[in-house]
Amino acid sequence: MSSQNPDRLSRDSGQVLTVAQMRAAEEALMAAGSDVHALMQRAGRGAGEWVRRVAAGRRVTVLCGPGNNGGDGYVIARMLADAGLRVAVIAPRPPQTEAARQARAAYAGVVHDSAVAGLGGVLVDCLFGSGLTRPLDDATLGLLRDLAARHAYRIAVDLPSGVASDSGACLNPGLPDWHLTLALGAWKHAHFAMPACAKMGALRLVEIGVAAVPGAARVLEKPVLTAPAADAHKYRRGLLGIVAGAMPGAALLAATAALRGGAGYVQVLAGDAGLPGAPPELVVREGPLEDVLADSRFAALLVGPGLGRDDAAAARLAAALAAGKPMVIDADALVLLAPAMLRKRRWC
Repeated sequence: MSSQNPDRLSRDSGQVLTVAQMRAAEEALMAAGSDVHALMQRAGRGAGEWVRRVAAGRRVTVLCGPGNNGGDGYVIARMLADAGLRVAVIAPRPPQTEAARQARAAYAGVVHDSAVAGLGGVLVDCLFGSGLTRPLDDATLGLLRDLAARHAYRIAVDLPSGVASDSGACLNPGLPDWHLTLALGAWKHAHFAMPACAKMGALRLVEIGVAAVPGAARVLEKPVLTAPAADAHKYRRGLLGIVAGAMPGAALLAATAALRGGAGYVQVLAGDAGLPGAPPELVVREGPLEDVLADSRFAALLVGPGLGRDDAAAARLAAALAAGKPMVIDADALVLLAPAMLRKRRWC
């Protein structure tokens, strides 16, 4: 294992990579002087430290697959055994890659090929990682379900087995739920995509030094919210305009959320239809959208929820874009949006 501090190896911990991008990123690390064995040690030990802390002395069962994800499992098992924890390793199939075989050879304990009696504590799933594209066979799925049912706490390494990395699809029905998922090297799309992400529990990233990948998706940074200043008033905290359309109830819901979220002043721009049922604390402005948006006090606009998809809705979207304000474009507006409508916009 490299002597470098893993925390200092991170290049871009906010990116979300496809399977192809992750493979390219790992190849770039190897071209820079690392190798598969070193990366496996780095990933396995990083994940193993999370498992050790979560286990808190409980017995740990590590379920290893035949590929490099299984190799990570052998590294985890060796680290836990060296730390004094009771470890049981189950591998339905022997290692099939050279790095996984090396990791298996370095683990001095017994490896079982099926579930063993007396299990409990923590289960660590290292069957398959982000490259899986086909469903688990019946025997493997049955073993995974059985072990999950017999452990009080369950951890998936990289991704839960049976999940498609790029789409977030569950490749088998009835996959177990996990309490913690440890992403290796970078986030994958399935970590944030339904239905798979609902099964993953808490998400944590194990850094291995992956560099920034051009064109990669990114996790939005968590906003920092502070208490209003003592002299704050509604305009200093922001006037939000919500463009209503054919289904005004959606605009009303969005306005209610904005009020509760801390916007200083919220107006629903309802056109000539008005907004029946609006609460008294919500300002509803009627009239042509172009005239209303001439108000320079608007700090931002929301357009799309309940907008509709007819010509009138497209005209309201165009008017909102023409106002030149910071915008959130959602729902129906995304359907109506055309590249030509964005050419004169400046984006952050």
